[in-house]
Order: sequence, then structure tokens, then C-alpha cells
Amino acid sequence: MASGDEGRSAGGSADFPLPEGASGLANHDLARRLCQALLLPADIEAMKNQRVSDMLSSFYPMMIRLVFNISELEAGYRKFGDMRTAWRDKVAGLEAEKAILLDQFQQSVDRENRLEGEVSRFSEEISGLKEAKASLESELKSAKDDAAKKSRTIRRLRHERDSVGKELEGEREQLRASLENLAKAEEGHAAAQADADVAKVESESAKL
Repeated sequence: MASGDEGRSAGGSADFPLPEGASGLANHDLARRLCQALLLPADIEAMKNQRVSDMLSSFYPMMIRLVFNISELEAGYRKFGDMRTAWRDKVAGLEAEKAILLDQFQQSVDRENRLEGEVSRFSEEISGLKEAKASLESELKSAKDDAAKKSRTIRRLRHERDSVGKELEGEREQLRASLENLAKAEEGHAAAQADADVAKVESESAKL
């Protein structure tokens, strides 16, 4: 009992050197001293007044509680291990989904870049078509202006043609009338000449 009391009286203080690399699992004396250092002075006094029979009577229930606690701790550790495995699998699945999503995202980015290129190309084509349309509209306007000028020229020429035709028709009528008058005058002159010739012949015949 003296050694036990001495061991208890040495507890309650952690004022002892700890060599570097010391292990309580490998050094039983160090483990005992560490356990004794955990005891408070009131606990030490209570243990001094406790009988050995009382200590032994509480040993087995304490061992049962210790076994139960160890069993619960083992079950909890196993549960923690299962949860860690499940979480590890879940994380692996999430990493796989992340890789798939990153690949899909990269494909979306590439598709967006291609679409932007196509939109840029279409914009350039539309700009070219607009310029061509503007040029065609300008050419069409010029063609319309030329057609309008030619139409006005054609109307003017037709008007001049009609005027000249009327003038020619008037001159033709005047020429026809002049020819008719000339023919009448020639007929009258011929008749007068014939009458003169007949009178001359009659005069000569009368002289004979």
C-alpha cells in the first residue's frame, strides 16, 4: 500500500522532464506518470481515503463500461469509416461529374466561339449584301433616270415627227393643188393654141 500511496502522492503534477521522442505507449513508467499528472488534488485525496475493497468492487463495473464504451467507439469508428468511404465514393462521383461538366462547358465554349465566328462571317456577308444592294439601287435609279430621259426624248421626237408630218402633208396638199392648177393652165393654154391654129388655118383657107 505504501508504494500505491506514494504513486498517488506523486500525481497531480506534470512537472517532470519529457525527453524528445518519448512515447507513453512504449514507456509504461512514463504512461503511469502521465496518468497520475491528470489527477486533481481533490481526486487524489478521495482516492487516498478509498479502500482497496471498494476499488476492486468498482473495477469490474468500470471494465464493463469500458468495454461498452470501446464497443461503441469501435462501432462509431466503423460507421465513420463507412461514411468516409461513402463520402469518398461520392466525392469521386462528383469529380467525375465535374470532369463531365467541364468537358461540356468547354464544348459549349468552343461551340459559342464557332457561333461567334459564323455570326461575324454572316455580319460581313450581310454588310457586303447591303453594299451591293445600295449599288444596285443606285444603278437602278440611274437606269430609271436614263429611261425617263429617253422617254422624254422619244415623246419629243414623236411630237416633232408628228409636226413635221403635218407640215409635209400641208406642203403635199399645196403641191397637189399647184399641180392641178398647172395642169388646168396647161390645158387652157393648149386649147387656146389649138383654137389659134384652127383660126389661122381657116383664115388661110378663106384667102384661097
